[in-house]
Amino acid sequence: MEIFYADDDPVDVVFFTRALKRIDPAISCTTATDGVEALDKLFNQANRPDAIFIDLYMPKLDGIECVIAIKRNKDLKKIPIIIISNAINKKEIDQFNRLGVYYFLSKSTFEDLEASLKNILNSLQAH
Repeated sequence: MEIFYADDDPVDVVFFTRALKRIDPAISCTTATDGVEALDKLFNQANRPDAIFIDLYMPKLDGIECVIAIKRNKDLKKIPIIIISNAINKKEIDQFNRLGVYYFLSKSTFEDLEASLKNILNSLQAH
């Protein structure tokens, strides 16, 4: 399984990638540290990810701007997008739902992250 993860917090990136490896060491994860880098990598990498995880608040381009750009790209628009955030409000959730975001994930403890990722990945594989 190929995962793409964009987040500007290096600690969150380490937690995320460590959780993925504990779930399944065969999972491959490409990362980006801001929205511009994320779109550049997504638009230009040969292998398309099975899921895209995006932090809501990043420099240069935020999660909303990234989702809009991804959904406009014919090669990426069907890939499930999961928004990750410490705080998300109802207006943002409504906007993301209209854009077709697959799931919202709260940043929390490592154990909660691992359990949530396992559930999301199992759900994605079932589809």
